[in-house]
Amino acid sequence: MQDYKGFKKFSRRTKWIFSNSGVFSLGIEHFLAMIPATILVPILVNNTFGANVIDLSLVLFTSGIGTILFTLLSKGEIPAYVSSSFAYIGLTIYLIEAQTESGVSPHTAFMYVGWAYVFSGVILVALSFLYKKKGIEKIMSFLLPASVVGPAISLIGLELADTAVANAGFNVATGVWDGNAVIVAMVTLAVIILFSLLKHKLWKNASIIVGLIAGYITYFIVYGFPQEGLVTSSFFTVPNFNIPFLVFPKNWAGMLTAVIPATLIVFTENIGRVTVINRMKNNDGRESTVMFSKESMGTLHKGLLSHGVATIVASFIGSVPNTIYAENIAVMRIHNNEKKQDPDEFITKLTDPFSFVPYIIASCLAILFSFVGVLHSFLANIPKPVIGGMELFLFGIISAPGIQLLVDQRVNYKKISNQIITAAVLITGVSGLAVNLGIVELKGMSLGFVVGVVLNLIVQLLKWMGNTSDAMSFEEMLEDILDCCVRKHKGKEIVELTTAEKKVVTFDAEQLLDAMQSKITQVPLEDEMVSADFVRDTAKHSLGASLLFDGEKLLSITKTVNNLFVEFTKDVISNRTITSFLNDHPEAVDLEGELLRVDTSRNIPMRKIRDLVYAIFGITKNTEEEKAEEIKDNEEVK
Repeated sequence: MQDYKGFKKFSRRTKWIFSNSGVFSLGIEHFLAMIPATILVPILVNNTFGANVIDLSLVLFTSGIGTILFTLLSKGEIPAYVSSSFAYIGLTIYLIEAQTESGVSPHTAFMYVGWAYVFSGVILVALSFLYKKKGIEKIMSFLLPASVVGPAISLIGLELADTAVANAGFNVATGVWDGNAVIVAMVTLAVIILFSLLKHKLWKNASIIVGLIAGYITYFIVYGFPQEGLVTSSFFTVPNFNIPFLVFPKNWAGMLTAVIPATLIVFTENIGRVTVINRMKNNDGRESTVMFSKESMGTLHKGLLSHGVATIVASFIGSVPNTIYAENIAVMRIHNNEKKQDPDEFITKLTDPFSFVPYIIASCLAILFSFVGVLHSFLANIPKPVIGGMELFLFGIISAPGIQLLVDQRVNYKKISNQIITAAVLITGVSGLAVNLGIVELKGMSLGFVVGVVLNLIVQLLKWMGNTSDAMSFEEMLEDILDCCVRKHKGKEIVELTTAEKKVVTFDAEQLLDAMQSKITQVPLEDEMVSADFVRDTAKHSLGASLLFDGEKLLSITKTVNNLFVEFTKDVISNRTITSFLNDHPEAVDLEGELLRVDTSRNIPMRKIRDLVYAIFGITKNTEEEKAEEIKDNEEVK
C-alpha cells in the first residue's frame, strides 16, 4: 500500500514537471531570450578583427555555468540569467588593438585582456560587501531616490529600442523600410503578444518559442529556404578554453586600471536589475513604498557577490564578463502569475513564478548547446527580422518596471526638482549622447544614471540651503520632524493625526516613522493592528499632526490648500532661538499669543526647522544646565 502511494506521488509529480507546470517550456523560453545578446558580443568583436578571437561556444558554456553559480551563491533568492555583457565591448576592442600594434596576435591579446576581466570580477565582489555596512540603506536612499532609479530602470529597455527597430527592418536614419523584414518581424511580434495574453499557462509560457517558430515560417515564405542551409558546422564541437594566467601582459597596471569604468557601469546595471527583481518578488506590499531597506541590502549584496564570482569564473577560462540579462527579467515579468497552492510542497515550489528552476534548465541547455555544433550553428543563424520581432516585445516589457517604481514610490511630480531629475535621466539615456573617457564610453542607461545621481546631489544641497522652489509636503515635513524626534528622544513622543474626516488617530512616534519608511509592516491602532500602507495613506491625506511629550504639545503641523504651517509653543523654545529665527525669516513667521507660527511654504530651509525642533527637545529634557541656559537667555532679552 505504501509503495502504491509512493508511486502515485511520483506519477503526479512527473506529470506536473513535464506537463502541468510548464517549467520546461519556460526554461526554453529563457534560453531563447538570452541567445541574441549572448552571441552578439563575440560576433561583434570577431568581426572587428576578422578572426575567431572570442569563441562563441565558450561564451554559451560560461553563460550556463555562470547562471548556475549565480543561483547557488544567491541561494536561489534572485531568479536571473547572467551572460555576456555589452559594457566591455569597447574596452575589449581598445585593449586588443593596443596589444596588436606591438605585434601580438589578436588571440593572444585577448588572453591578456582576461587579466582585466578577472580584476573586474574582484572589484564587483569587493563592492558587494559595502551593502553589509550598517546604515548603508539610508545612504543608498539619499543617493538614489526613485526619481533617479525609476527612469534608469526604464532605460534598460529604452536604450536598446534602436537595435530592435533596426533588426526589425526599419531604417530610422533614411526612413526606408525593408518591407519583407518588417513583415517577418511584425508576425513574430504579433504571435508573441497574442500567446502572452492567453489564459492557458502552457501556451503563455511558450509565447516566445511559438513566436520564434512563426517568425521562421514567415521568413521562409517571404525569402524562401536558404540554399546553403541553416547548419554550417559539424555536429560536435568543443569550446576553446583559454586560461589568461598562462600569459602575463607587460602593461598589466594600465590594463587593470582601464577596466574600472566598465566595471562601475556593470555595477549600476546590477543595482537596477536586482532592484527590479526584488520588487517583483515582494509585490505583497511589504516593500511597496521603499526601495532600499535592510532586507533589500542583503539581496543586493548576494546579487553583486554572485555576479562578481560568475564573472571571475567565466574570465578565468577565457570567456567574457557577464551581467544580469534584462531580457530574462522581461520573460519573468510576462509570466508573473499568482503562486498556486498545492498539498504537495514540491509542486507548490515548482509553480512559483519566481522559481529558479527555469533558469537552471536554460543554463543546462546553454551548456549542452555549447558542445553541439549543429544546434549552435542553427541558433547563430536565427534571421535578423525574427530577432527584431522578439526584441521589440522584450525591450518594451523591460521598461515597464521603472514606471511602476515611480508609481509605487508615490514620486511627487508637482515638484519641479523631480521633473527635472527624471527628465534629465530619460533624455540623456535615449538621446544617443555619449561621453568618451578614452577607454570606455558612458552612454544610455549608464550615462543617464550618472547624470541623475549628480543632479540629485545638487538638488539635495540646494534644498538643505533652502534655495529651491520646491515646498515640502505635509508627509515629508512630518517624516523629517519625526526623524529628529527619534534621534533625540528615542521616539517617546506621541503623534495625533487629524484625518480628512476630522477624526483624530494616535500613534507612537517611532512606530509612525518606521511605518512611513516601510521598516515595519503593521502598527497598533485602537487595539488592532493596521498595515503600514494604511498608515502612510493616513499621513499623506491628514489635515494636521500634533507632537506630544508627557501630555504637553510641543508642536503641530497644519496644512491648508496653499500653505503648510508648523506651530511651536513659545514657552518650550528659548527666546534666543526665537529672536534668531525672527531676524532670519520675518516674512514667514507669525507670533500669535503663545504660538510661534512658521509658514514653511515660503522656502524655509529644513535645517532651520530642525534647529527649532532640537531646541524643543533640548528644553524638554529639563536638565539643570538647560534650565540655567534658558534663564540666561530670558535675562538677555529683557
